[in-house]
Amino acid sequence: MEGRRRVTGADALDRARGRSPRGAAGRVVAIFTANEPLPILGSEELLDSPPPCISTVRAWAARAGATVPRAASRVQRFRLPSFEGFEYQDSVALMSRAMLAPDSPALWGVGTAEASLPAASPRVLHLQDDRPGLFTELLPVFGVRFSAYTPADYSALKHRTGTIVEKDSAFELLLVEHPDARPRLSLAKPRCVPDLAAALDLLGNASFRTGARAAVECGDLTLASVGDAPLEGVVRVEQDVPESLIVQVDPSEDAVLLINDAWQPGWTALLDGAPTHLLPANALVRAVPTPRGTHRVELRYHAPGLMPGVWLCAATCLGLAVTELLRRRRSPRKTG
Repeated sequence: MEGRRRVTGADALDRARGRSPRGAAGRVVAIFTANEPLPILGSEELLDSPPPCISTVRAWAARAGATVPRAASRVQRFRLPSFEGFEYQDSVALMSRAMLAPDSPALWGVGTAEASLPAASPRVLHLQDDRPGLFTELLPVFGVRFSAYTPADYSALKHRTGTIVEKDSAFELLLVEHPDARPRLSLAKPRCVPDLAAALDLLGNASFRTGARAAVECGDLTLASVGDAPLEGVVRVEQDVPESLIVQVDPSEDAVLLINDAWQPGWTALLDGAPTHLLPANALVRAVPTPRGTHRVELRYHAPGLMPGVWLCAATCLGLAVTELLRRRRSPRKTG
């Protein structure tokens, strides 16, 4: 488990000073351990049963028929409880799993909205770090159904969205449900905006967030203007694997397929088998323009820089082979 927000740089530095000799070696150890995130390991027995918040999320998923409900940890500061018979790292691991951070929900089939996972989206990191209050307020827009807080963090929120559905007294945590959380896949009416900042400004308007609308960074693309008629349509998933998503859509008018997954380089889109635009939407996620009628939308992922890296590796190996061959030809032969 990752120690971000649970083991602070100051804590790590203090512990490094306490156990390391003074001088250059001690400073190196201190600097290394103070860099976050830090891996925190706990015993396997700590993962035998889910914490109360996870149990509540899974119970909701069973009732609603949801496959992978999405949760977020919005715990900023906390008091680490001490448990008799547990070492410090075990207490940290227990706290991590209890407050749904950073990727512990995946152990029990719950999705996470944390940006501290590998290949974190720069857009998500930017919003979390620079405007954490707005990120928390927009959690339902990004399809986050549940979020965890300490009572102090929740009381400090300027806009408290959702209702408290679980209290973990052992760790002093609250689980909040957002009934208005959007689905992962939906049809939306696009509102073109020039850039990320304009999208965030538009999302700051609560009335805009309530409808089936999306702030789309259209660039040079012209999308149909938003009408007043209700948007209707069907979204049916054909395939959903880590590097491919295939969806059948049937909007009642020109719209966008809104995919509530983080915007990342490497994704491309096809509409009815032909390349099409994949656009940033709602600041952090993705959208594909979908004309009226039945269409097949496919998203594919290819690791950015993979093929250039393969060609560079091949060229390097070829260059080394040629260099070695020339060296052998130029070396004088030894005669007996």
